[in-house]
Parts: sequence; C-alpha cells; structure tokens
Amino acid sequence: MESKKQPNVAIDMEDQRQLLPDESSFTAAAAASAAADVEHFNHNFASSSPQDPAEDYDASVHEEGSLPFSIGGDDYYDEKTVGDDDDDAEDIIKRLHSSDTFDTMMTQSTSDRDVSERKLPEDTFSFMIYADVFSPPFLWGIIVFLFQISIYIILGLSIIDLGCENKGTGWKIDIVCKETKNPVDFPFNVSVPVRISEAIAILISIITQDDVRKAICLYRDGGDIMEMDIIYRVTCIRGCTGISHYILIDHAIETVLELLLNFSAIEFITKLDDTVFELASEGFLGRKLKRKSKKMSNQSYSVSKENANSYNATKVSIAYFVALFVAFFAGYGIIFRNQNKGKYLCAQIFSQLGDEALPMLGTFTGLFYRQTGKATRFGGRSSYRGAGVDDQERGPLLAYCTDETRWTLSLPKDEMNTLKWDPCNWLAASSETESYSILSTTSSPWVIKTPTNRVAPLTHLFLDCYECRNVDDFCGDRGKCKKPVKREKFDQCICVDGYYGLRCEYSEPCKVVEAEGFSKEGGGQFTSKYYRLEGAKTYYHPVYTSLDSDESVSNGTDFVFFTGERWIMSYKYLFPDLEDVTDKKKLARYFSSEFHGNFSNYSAVYESEPVYFAKLLDADDKASPLSMKWRPYTGLQKDFIETKLSCAECNNATNKCLRGAVCHLNGTCGECPDDYSGSRCEVPPKSLSDGLCDLQYNNITFDFDGGDCCDNKCRSTPENTCGKAGLGYIDTGYPWPRCESNRWEISADAIYGGGQAVALNGNGTVLAVADPGLSIVRLFDKDGAEWKQRGQHIQGKSDSNFGASISLSGESFNIASNPRTSPTVTLGVGAPKASLVRVFTCSTNGCIQKGGDIFGGLGFGSSISISENGESLVVSRRTATNGEVAVFAWSNDTWKRRGSVAIAAPSSRSLSDSRDQPRLEDYYVSLSGDDLAVGTLEGKVLPGPSPRFESANLITQVFKWNNSTWDPSGNHSRQVELATQADLGSWSIDISKDASILAIGTNVDNPLPTDESIRMYKWNDTDKQYNVLFNGVPSGPAASLSLSSDGRSVAVGLPYDSSSGAGGSTRVYNFYPKSPCVDPSELLLRISLTTDGNPQETSWELRVDSKVKLRSGSLSGHKYTTFVEEICVPDDACVRFRVFDTEGDGLNYPGVFALMLNGEEVARGGEFGNSWSHDVTNCNGFVTQPPSASPVTQSPSASPVKQCEDGSNLVTIEITLGEQPRDSYWYLTDVGSDNDIIFDGPYQFNGTIVKEVCMPVSACYRFRLESTDDTSAMIYLDGNEFANASTENIVNIGDSC
Repeated sequence: MESKKQPNVAIDMEDQRQLLPDESSFTAAAAASAAADVEHFNHNFASSSPQDPAEDYDASVHEEGSLPFSIGGDDYYDEKTVGDDDDDAEDIIKRLHSSDTFDTMMTQSTSDRDVSERKLPEDTFSFMIYADVFSPPFLWGIIVFLFQISIYIILGLSIIDLGCENKGTGWKIDIVCKETKNPVDFPFNVSVPVRISEAIAILISIITQDDVRKAICLYRDGGDIMEMDIIYRVTCIRGCTGISHYILIDHAIETVLELLLNFSAIEFITKLDDTVFELASEGFLGRKLKRKSKKMSNQSYSVSKENANSYNATKVSIAYFVALFVAFFAGYGIIFRNQNKGKYLCAQIFSQLGDEALPMLGTFTGLFYRQTGKATRFGGRSSYRGAGVDDQERGPLLAYCTDETRWTLSLPKDEMNTLKWDPCNWLAASSETESYSILSTTSSPWVIKTPTNRVAPLTHLFLDCYECRNVDDFCGDRGKCKKPVKREKFDQCICVDGYYGLRCEYSEPCKVVEAEGFSKEGGGQFTSKYYRLEGAKTYYHPVYTSLDSDESVSNGTDFVFFTGERWIMSYKYLFPDLEDVTDKKKLARYFSSEFHGNFSNYSAVYESEPVYFAKLLDADDKASPLSMKWRPYTGLQKDFIETKLSCAECNNATNKCLRGAVCHLNGTCGECPDDYSGSRCEVPPKSLSDGLCDLQYNNITFDFDGGDCCDNKCRSTPENTCGKAGLGYIDTGYPWPRCESNRWEISADAIYGGGQAVALNGNGTVLAVADPGLSIVRLFDKDGAEWKQRGQHIQGKSDSNFGASISLSGESFNIASNPRTSPTVTLGVGAPKASLVRVFTCSTNGCIQKGGDIFGGLGFGSSISISENGESLVVSRRTATNGEVAVFAWSNDTWKRRGSVAIAAPSSRSLSDSRDQPRLEDYYVSLSGDDLAVGTLEGKVLPGPSPRFESANLITQVFKWNNSTWDPSGNHSRQVELATQADLGSWSIDISKDASILAIGTNVDNPLPTDESIRMYKWNDTDKQYNVLFNGVPSGPAASLSLSSDGRSVAVGLPYDSSSGAGGSTRVYNFYPKSPCVDPSELLLRISLTTDGNPQETSWELRVDSKVKLRSGSLSGHKYTTFVEEICVPDDACVRFRVFDTEGDGLNYPGVFALMLNGEEVARGGEFGNSWSHDVTNCNGFVTQPPSASPVTQSPSASPVKQCEDGSNLVTIEITLGEQPRDSYWYLTDVGSDNDIIFDGPYQFNGTIVKEVCMPVSACYRFRLESTDDTSAMIYLDGNEFANASTENIVNIGDSC
C-alpha cells in the first residue's frame, strides 16, 4: 500500500512569539531556551517520515502519526493519530497551539518556579486518562475497577447482615428487614493482644492506603480536564471502599492470625490495579498493551503551581486524614465499648441442666438474662442471672471463672447479710475454654460438683438463645413478641388463647387429669382426679390440684406441678409456706410468682422421669404430666412404679378423642371403636397388654397387642408370662412383625447400681452386673421388658475390686427359662486388687463356686473370658503398654493352668503428644478347644489434644496349643470402616462368637440421648471389611460393654450414671432385623421343647426334603429344661419334625413340645409313645395333619396296649375334641400326692386322643374337663367303661377316693 507523503509543517518564530508570554517577563536565557525547544520540535516533526502501519516498533520508537514533543525532558505521545492527508496535520497543529498542555510546557520552560512536573500513577486507572475510549487499555482499566468493586460488594454482603429477605413469591418482590443488633457479626469480645492489633491495623491501613492519596493528587493537578476528574473520583471510590473493608474485616476476627490473613487479603485486592499494570508492562497481557504501559511509565506532565485545585487539594488531604482517623477510631471505640458491655451477646438464654447427681440443677431450668454493669462482669465476660426469689437476688448465676478458665453455674454466698458471687465456687462447670460466649460451650462436656466435692459428668445440658425480636416467627402464628418495658427483664411471647409456653409451643393442656397408683404415707391415696388451676404456671407449665370448682384449699389438697425438669406430686400439708392459704387465687399467685423448685420450702412424694429439652420449640407432649413414668421421691425405692395419668376430658382442638371417636359437648368421647375405652378411648381392649401376644392385634394399629408381641415392651402378668405359653413351659418367642425393625433398641428396663463390668450369656437373656466398689456381682434373667434378679448377689472380699471383670459362658445358648428352671451358666469374676479369679456355676436358685480360687501376679484378673461350654477360662493382666493372657482348663474338679501368651500394644499406634508410648486398650479373647485368638484394634491416628482414630483394623493373633505352650499360628487383619472417629483415650471392644459382629465403644464424657458412642459393625465378606450395622447405642464415661454370642444383644454399663441415685446403671440393647429370614420366600420355624423328669429318653430332629437339618443331641442332665431352636425353612420344601422317646411314654408333665411357624403355633404335644412326627410345610402337595388320635391307635375296647405291673389299674381316657380344641382343657391329677398333674391338655387339632396310665390300687386319681364346645371324654378302668366326663364334671377314679 502506497503511503501518502506527510506535509512538512513548521512553526515560524512569529507564531512562537504569539504563543509565548510577554518577552519582558523572560530572561535572555529563558528566551533562548524556549527558542531552542521550538526549533527542536520543528526539526523532529519535519524529519518524520511515514511508516508501515503494520510494522512493529520497539517501545522506544514513536508510533506512526504520533506527535512527539518534549515536556520536562521526556517524550509525550498524543493519542490523536495523524491522518494520511494535510487536513489531519493542520488539526494537530491547531490543537497544539490551543492546548493547555503546550501553554504549561512553555510556562515551565520560562519559569521553573511556577511549573511542577508530575507523572501519571502506574496503574490501570491511568489507562483511562491516556487511552482512547473503548481501546484495550481503557477497557482493562474499566475491567479491573469493576472486578475490585465486585469483590468488595461480595465481601460486604458476606460480612454485613441487614436482616432483609424477600418474602415475595414468584416474580413478586417483597423485601422485609428485621432488627439486627450485630449486622457485621463482630465477635462477642476479643483478647487484649487482638485489641491492640486491631488499633495498629487501623493506623497502618489509613497510612498505607494510596488510592485515596492518588485521587487527591489527580484532583489537585487535573483542573478542568474531564478525564482526570473522572479518574480521581473512581480512584477515590475504590480507595474508600477498600479502607472500609479493612476496618470491617479487622474487627470481625478473634485472633491475631486471622487479622493478619484478612489484612493481607484486602491488601491484595487493593493492589490489584497496580499488579495488572505491572503484568501489562512485562508483556503478559500482549505486545500492544506492553508498549502502551512502557510509554505511559515514561510519560510526565507539567502543572502550574498556581493551579486552582492546588489549595483545595491541600485542604482535602488534611481533611481526608483527619476524617479517617476520627471516623475509624470512633468506630473502633464504639465496637470496643459494645464488646466490653456484651452488646453482641445474646441478651437472654434458656438453660436446662441434668439433675441426676445434683437434684437442684433441674430447678434452675429457665431464662437467664444478661447483666449490665462492671460489677457483673467476671474475667472480662458478661454474666447471666436466672430466676430465683426475692426479686431474683438469690437466683443462679452463669458466669466465667478466670482461675479455672471455665463457664460455671453458681449460687451466691451470704456473708454478713450481703450476697457475694464467686463463679469459681460452682455447682456445674464447662470444659476449659477462653470463649466469651457461654453458648459455645455446649459442644464440649460439662461436669458437676456434688456436696461431697466429687466431680462427675453432667448427663444433660441445653443452652439456647432466647430473643424473640431477632428471630423470624419466633412465636409462630400462636403469639407475638413483646419487648421488655420498665423493670421487665426478658423479651417474651404473648400467646393467643389456647397456647402457652416460652414460644407458645404448647397446646392448651388437658384441664382434667385422671390418676391411678399414687399412695400417701399412712395408707392414704392421692386423688384420682386433678383439675388445672386457672392462672397458675410453674416453669411455663400448668399446675394441677385436686380442687374442683367449689372446693377450698385444705391440708389434704393434692398438687401436680413442674419444677423445671420433673413433674412433682405432693399435697398442701408438705408446703409450710401455704399454711394460711385457703383461697385458690392466692394458691395460683403462690405457684406463679413465689414458688421456686429449689428455694421454696416444700417436700415431694413422687417425681416423674426427667423432661429433657433438645430445642426451645419442643413437642406438645412435654406440656403436661401425661404419659410420664413416676417413682417415689424419697426412700430407697428408685425404680419406676406402675402408675397412670390420663386426660379425663376431650375437646375437638387439642385433646381430641383417639381412634377416630367423636368428642361430645360434655367432654366425653362416647362409644369408642375397636373395643377401646377410657375418657379419650386411650385404654386398649382387655386382650391387649396382658402379657399374652394375640396375633390378631399384632400390628401398629393396636401397638402390637399393647406391646405384648414385643420383647422390649411386654410385661408379664400373674396369668401370662411374656413370650411363653402352656403355663410357661412353651417358649413361643415373639412373632413377626416386631415393634422395631433394623435398629438397635433398648430391650428392657435399666438396672441401677454398679455397671463397671457387665456380661451377657449366649443369647442375651442372662445378664451379670458388677459393682467392684462394693465387691458384689448380681445375676439377672430377662422377662419381657424386665430384668429379674436371680437369687442373692455374690459378695466378694471388700477392697479387692471383686467384679472388676466378669464373663458368662454360652453353654446355655439354646436354653430358655420356664417356671421351674432358669438357664444354667458359668460365671467368672476377677478381683485384680487381690490378684485372684473365682468361677461360679449359677443355676435356678443362685450361684455356687466352681473349684477353688485362682491366683496370679499383680493385676491378675483385670480381664477374663469363659469359653462357650464353661470348661475353659482365660485370665488377663495388663498394664498401659502390655499384657499377659493365661489359660486355665477344668479338669478333675479343679482349674489347671494351661500356658500363657504375652500381648503387646500395637506399634503403629505410637502418638506424638504426651502419650508417646504405644497403648494397650481393650482386647477380646476367644478360646475354642486348642485354638486361642486375641484381637485388638490398631489404626491411623489423628494427632491433637485428644488423639482419635481416623480408621482402624481389627488385628487378631492366633495361637495353637502344642501340649506345653501356645505357639503363634498366624494372624489376620480386618478393616473397620469407623462410623465416627473413635477416642483413643479409652475404648472397649467385643466380638460375637462367629466374629461376624464387632462392637466398639468409646469414652464419651457427656452423651446426649441421641449420642451413638457404641457402634456395631457387621463383617461384609464381599467388601472384606466391617461395615456399620445401622444405628449405634448411647454410652457414657468409662462405659463397659458385652456382646452376646449371637451378636444380637449388647450390654452397656454406665458406672457414673446417677440418674436413679443408686450409682451406676446397665442397659441392654437388642438388634431387630426387618425379617428373621434373609430369603423372603423362607419361613421362620421355632421349636420349643421342655424335657420331663427323664431327659435322657428324649430326642428330636428336623428334616428338610428328607435331609436332617437340625438335631437335638443329648438332653441328658437337663431335667425340666426348655430348649429353643430357630431355623428358616423354604416354604416349598417338605419340612418334617420328629420327636422320639426311648421308653415309649413320650413327654410327661411338664414336658411338652410346640412348633411355631412365623409366630403361629402349628403343633403341640407331649404324650406320644415312642415317636411322633409332623409335616410343617407342604409334603406331597398338602400339609399332613397330626393323627386324629395319639400315636396309640388301638381301640380302648381291644386289649390294652399298656400292661400294668404289681396289680396296678390301667386308666384309659379317650378324649374327643370339638371344633375349638384349643379352648378345651383337661387335667388328671393324683389326689394323694398334693394334686400332682399326671397329664393335661389342651391339644392343637381336633380329633380323638387316647391317654393311658397305670394307677396304684391305693391311689385316687381325679379327672376334670373344661370346654366351651362339644368336647367329651370317656374313662376306662382296666379296659372297662368307667365314666363319661362332660364339661365341668369332675370324675374321681379309684377305690380310695
């Protein structure tokens, strides 16, 4: 492309003179210098030649068409590009002649005193002055500015909470803002080093923030130049925004490190424009931008010192620094003052502490308000005062104890009639902390101090902020928030009619309550009906009295009221403060205004179970004493008793009739459906809750027959035993569906006392609980939802730590209790302080020692384990880092040592903190014949103040007995996928017999009801690891655990649980799977067989498609013992049960067998001759029914099949069953032997049964038949018809009757 020739343009001297000031103002030297500059300009412009616009230039070469001239010694390049024709050149000349820049240049050349030289700031904002609009440099300036402002906006929105939200729906915008007292989320308070660092940070940020200073300089130099005016405004905005964020973020931190990090982050954002400019100068943003940056870096401009803005700029600079220092240090002072006074803290909190070990703590439940004034600050922290008496003068105090660095709850001391507060003289205290907010302590455990100064864990803690003004819908749609006025201390929700409570969360309580089972001293009874006392509340709950509408207060008036954590039942005689009160209004005033659960003078008779709060907005069932368990308040009786509280009136709003019944105007529900009864149809039918599972009610609608079909809810009655039938000799178990599925649930009531060591037998129905402090061990049998102690406790030598370790055998794995016998188990007890172990055989009536004492070295007996058959014993002694396992075998009526094995702590568990040695925690031992296995956990540790397992492996060492020593025969490792990080400081493990279930317990100092600190793991053979088995089990400090052999039950001992006042407790949890059989097509068959007086004669087997699946083995030695087996059988296979008797007389009383298929009894029998069989499932296309008569099939009229010796008479009884055979009962008893039952009924199927027995000549037998249908019986004596027995007919047989 051909370039046009550039015109030769020059400025003659005449033009120059016109541009110059009056010559009289110049010196000769100044005039000569000006002339030389003009000559230099003419020379350079004339000698310039056109260049190819596509050609690249070095940064030092002028760009094509640019207009160079020197100002202050540097080259300036006008951004106006010279065109290709003469008109463009003329425009440039005209611009130059008229430009302020040129005037300034000439002025500087003539007088340096009046002209100063400046450079543009080296940042992207200078691009916006130097470059054309929409050129790349200009756009970069805009982008950087917008990016910085965007970050500041995002930071501001994340820091500042204005409490605004859009309440609109869809496209509708409805912004609603609420009051916020701490919109920037400033810390509640900070330490002195942080406070000083904040002040220094403010000072540094004001001095080093250069954006505002740049803006002032541009304002001073720019005059009326529009570009510079815009840029100094932009720079000023950005600078002020940055320094504001400095201040906000620096005050929103709590440590010096956080302050430094935040300061660095804001500094980076502030310097981003300088950084981008440097990147452009280095060429990282392209060549063109590099050239522009280089040229601008070398560019300067001259400004007259008499610029109009110079004086203003000086004033602005001074005003800037003064304003910033005043504003920000004033803000700093305000924040400091607010923090120091606790203004950012919650103004009032709701507190509830567990009362198990210290009963008074529960009475301090309620609101605590933040106190003001210097005297109420402890350790530089605000305190909270709770409700008390006498205008709260004696109320509890939540404050900080500086000496112990804890938040505490304390009461004042009365010194010289003056109350003095000392937070370090505490009743309850948090873990050590430096937090300025007590609410932050809820995540760590609290402890209590008993009257004997013993420190124990606090079992329940609830703290939450209560400020209805600052929380949306705090009172819901049931009330409105009322701000405190005058002397009021708290915000409060004013509830609409029908609701009450702190947040109006409780519905209108039941007005009339019916009570049963409460008695007074001296044989009196509490009233059976209580009425809500109008206008009376204690701890935001209603008060009930025995006063009807027309009655007056008397000494016998009964009360039911709430004391913060428990409901109390008492009467007026036990309230000295009410001696002169006879009016119900005064009584209501007393409870509402004067009563306090701790400071008032009264006595209680009964107390309920604790009512724990897990949140402020709790459920309605916490509003009244209904559905509570009760126990006596005083005395030794600490178990809950059988009582009942139910609502006596219904309404259609809050106390509706149950089961769909209709509430009538008189407050009754009329006729209740499904045979329910009660004032609200809450009483189940009589067939429910009687200890007998009725399958027709075994569903959730009827609460699984009132709990009778659930082993963790059923309670035996005098008529029925849970899980039993046939007068208790048939173990029916509990049918499916169960009450709970696929969860670990508590299986029975807690056992109070002890718990330092626990042990379960094979199937989890026998439990041993030890209290080493008292050197006692107790044994319990499970009866539905209850544990019943067997015999007397076992007493060891005092101070021997007898019971520090215990173990039960699994020899009775398939034996169940019955009215005559309980499973025989072998119990081992260790006493490490005495270095001995004792072994006991525990039968129905109690325990006797098996062999002599077993002695060992120091610490011998710290851990023991008994084999399944009770014939081998493993005893351990251990220190923190190692242990020894000794094996003993029962031989010739004595325990003989069978070698030992040394156990060391896993080396991979070495820690980096103060516990830098490997530690040996709990381990399990399994002994089976000549094989010994010792297992422990080792794994990856997370370092820290409380080292914890991140992952773990179960390491099992296996040893083999070689007749003299235990030789290592290998080891294996199984990975455990931990559900939670396990505390390394204290843990325990146990494993099921087949190693399929693993239990791991950790030390939890303050478990809440939802804590699952003991977790069970099931071996997954596919993944080759232990996986979490659904939910866990709550635990507590120093918990002990024991897993049953089948892995379906786990016992947890809590030695520090003082909820009952008995010192420790034990609970057993069972796992309830969804289905008893993995394959849904299979059926659960349960076999129950109770032996008679000759168990060696009896055996049985179960065949599936002619193959033996189960066999009883020898029952010898187990007289009158119930054996139970369960097996899943295919529903399409032929399943046949056969029972045998070698003497041919079947099972004599109380011997009986029964078969239950999926919970339904399908066969039952006893006297059957040599054998009897039953097809449980389909064989040959149909189910074979039992024979219509007993296996003795000969007719009574024929020759007797049984021959009697010694002249005894043969008694034959032929019973013909009617349509309802299960409703027919019969008994044949020996009158001369205290009416011992010889045999009895009923029978499962209809048909004819023949019974034969030899009766001594001198005996008198008595037969009785009870039936509701047409069942009849014929009695034959020596083959001859003797009598026809009908219903209710008693027949005496024998000449001696």
